[in-house]
Amino acid sequence: MAKAKKSKKGKKSKKKSDPLLDGTGKEVTIEQLNKETLRGYLKSCKEKSLTPVKSFASALSTAMEEEKLLHSIAFKEEVTHHQLDEILEAISHYNQFYTLCFLGMPLGDRGLRSVLTHHQLDEILEAISHYNQFYTLCFLGMPLGDRGLRSVCRFLTKDIVLRNLEIMDSGVTEIGCSMIAAALQRNSTLQKLTLDHNLFGNFGIRELSGGIAQNTTLKELNLQYCDIDEEGIQFLGASVPYSGLDKLVLHGNNLGNAGAYALFRQFAECAAQRLEKRRSDIEMRVSDKEKADAGRVEAATKAAALAAERRGASKEEIESIATAAAEEIMQLIKQESEEDDSSVNLPELWGEAGAECPIVDIFSAPLISLTSLDLSSCSLTSDASLMQSIFAVLQPNEEGICACPRLENIDLSGNFFEEPNLFLDLCLACPQLSKLKLNWATVPKMLSKQIITQTKRNALNIKKVKKKKALKDKSKKKKGKKGKKGKKGKRGKKGKKGKKGKKK
Repeated sequence: MAKAKKSKKGKKSKKKSDPLLDGTGKEVTIEQLNKETLRGYLKSCKEKSLTPVKSFASALSTAMEEEKLLHSIAFKEEVTHHQLDEILEAISHYNQFYTLCFLGMPLGDRGLRSVLTHHQLDEILEAISHYNQFYTLCFLGMPLGDRGLRSVCRFLTKDIVLRNLEIMDSGVTEIGCSMIAAALQRNSTLQKLTLDHNLFGNFGIRELSGGIAQNTTLKELNLQYCDIDEEGIQFLGASVPYSGLDKLVLHGNNLGNAGAYALFRQFAECAAQRLEKRRSDIEMRVSDKEKADAGRVEAATKAAALAAERRGASKEEIESIATAAAEEIMQLIKQESEEDDSSVNLPELWGEAGAECPIVDIFSAPLISLTSLDLSSCSLTSDASLMQSIFAVLQPNEEGICACPRLENIDLSGNFFEEPNLFLDLCLACPQLSKLKLNWATVPKMLSKQIITQTKRNALNIKKVKKKKALKDKSKKKKGKKGKKGKKGKRGKKGKKGKKGKKK
C-alpha cells in the first residue's frame, strides 16, 4: 500500500500543466502555445511589412525556455500603435496576461530617450482598452509631459479593469497631478498608484489630495522621492482619513519632525471630526426611530379606544383597552429590535471598553483604514512632540476608540533616533503595532530584542482577535438564518392555529 501511495505521489509531481486553448480552440500545452504565438506574430509582421518588436520576441523566447506563460511585457524601444495591435492580437489567447510596461531607455552616446508623442500614446491606449486582461500599466523614465498624461487620465476614466498604474520618473507636474486627481474621482477599479521620482512637490500633492479624498477603491499610494515637505504633507494628511487607503509610502521625502508631526496631527483631527459626525448621525437616527415608535404606540392606542367606544364600552374599559394595546405594541417593538441585528459592540481591537451603538458599521468601521505607513529616510529624529503625535493616533482614547486601529506596520528605517527606548513604550502601549522597522545598528541589542519580541506578541494577539471576530460573525449569520425561518413559520398555518387557541 505504501509503495502504491509513493507511486501516486511521483505521478503527481511528473504531471504536466493543464492544457490551454489556442486561437482555433484546440487544447495545447504552454510550450506549444508560446511557439505558435511567436510563429504567428512573426508571420503577421512579415505579411503587413512591420518590424517585429524585439522586447516582445525576447520575452516570448524566455517564456518558452522556462516553460511558463507570458504574464508581462516591458517595451524597451519605441512602439507604434500598429505594432502594439499585432502584439495584442498575438497574446489575445492568454487569459492570465497582466502587465504592460513602457521603459524610456537611453539611446546612443547622447543619452537620448525614446519619446512617444501624445497622438501615438492615444492610439496605443485605445488599442489596449479593448483587451480587459491588462491589470498593470507602467511608464518608467518616459517623459510623458502634460499632454501624454492627459491621454493616460482619459484612459483611466474608460470602462476598463486596470488595477495598478505606475508612472515613475516621467516628469509629472502640478498640472499632471490635477489631471490624475480628476481621473481618480471617476475611476472605481484602480487599487494601486505609484508616482515615485516625480518632483511635483507641495503644489502637486495639494492637487492630488482632492482626488484621493474622493476615491474609496484606491488601496495603495506610493510617493517616493516626490519633493514633499512639511507644507505639502498637511494636504495629504487631511485627505487620507476620507479615502480607502491601506498603504502609504513616503520614503525619501524631506518631511523632518515637523512634517511627520503635521501628518499625525491631521490624522488625529480628521478622526475626531469623523467621530463627531458619526455620533450626530446616530443621535439623529435614534431620535427618528424613537419618534416613529412613539407614533406607532399613539396610533394603536387611538385605534383601540375608538373601536371600544363604538362598541359602547365605559370610560374605564376604554382606558384599560388602550393601555393594553400600547403595551402590546411596545412589546412588539422590543421584539423587532432584538431580532434586528442593529446594535453592535466596538471591535476588540479598540480596547475592552465597548459602547453599544444602534446602527451597524457606524462605529465598527475604522476612522482611518491605514494598515501600513512608510516614513523611511524622511529626516526624522527623536522628539517628544513627534512621539506624542504617534501615541495620539495609535492609542485608544477614554471611550476605547482609536484613530488608526488597523495600523500594524510602521517603517522608520533610514532615520536617526537618539532615544530608541520610546519605541519599546510605543509597542507596549499600542497592541495593534505588529511590525516596526528601525535602524537596528543604532539600537542596543537588548532593546532591539525586546522591541521585536513585543511586536511578535502583538501580532499573535491580533490573530486571536481576528479569529474570535470571524467566529462571532459566523454565529450571527447562523442566528439570522434561523430567525428568518422562524418568522416564515409563524406566518404559516401553525401561527393561525395558535391564534384560534388563544381565542377559545
